[in-house]
Amino acid sequence: MYVVNCSLNPKSKGRRVFDKIQEEYKNFNYVDLEDYPLPHCNGWTQSAFEDKNVKILHDKLIDSKGILLVAPVYNWDINSVAKNFMEMLGTPYEKNGLTGKVFHHKVIGIIAISGSKSSYLAHLGLMNSFMIDFQAFIVPKHALITREDFKEDGSFNMTYVNETVDYFEKMVKALGGVMAKS
Repeated sequence: MYVVNCSLNPKSKGRRVFDKIQEEYKNFNYVDLEDYPLPHCNGWTQSAFEDKNVKILHDKLIDSKGILLVAPVYNWDINSVAKNFMEMLGTPYEKNGLTGKVFHHKVIGIIAISGSKSSYLAHLGLMNSFMIDFQAFIVPKHALITREDFKEDGSFNMTYVNETVDYFEKMVKALGGVMAKS
């Protein structure tokens, strides 16, 4: 099981949520996309898929049974880093050994970080792509953490995050092996 940070801002609220998950959950593997800069997807026959970080992430995540994204919301949609992550690792590209199966039949969850509660469903477009394009199981429980959830000292209430992470873990344990065989 992997938790993937899709915020590239080292001082962001999303980074704080990701760091807190890492601190509290030792049984997960973690990927911070800030450590693996990905080029913008430029079509499946183009050079972006030859980037070394695409291959590193592909090989790291290919055998995972579940991936939980921690991603910010901008303009009522999940950030472009999360979408680009999906496009770069979900596309087969034989020259670089990419199977396009990183998300195929996986359990996918999300924790979104937004400025307001109005973005509650901002991640649905991305989740639909995971579900339709990769036949992934989308964890129905998700968290939306907003600026109101953060205190002046930078701390925040982990209740929704913990509920989502715990539910994700249960779904991976229940479905991960079944999904991988289908």
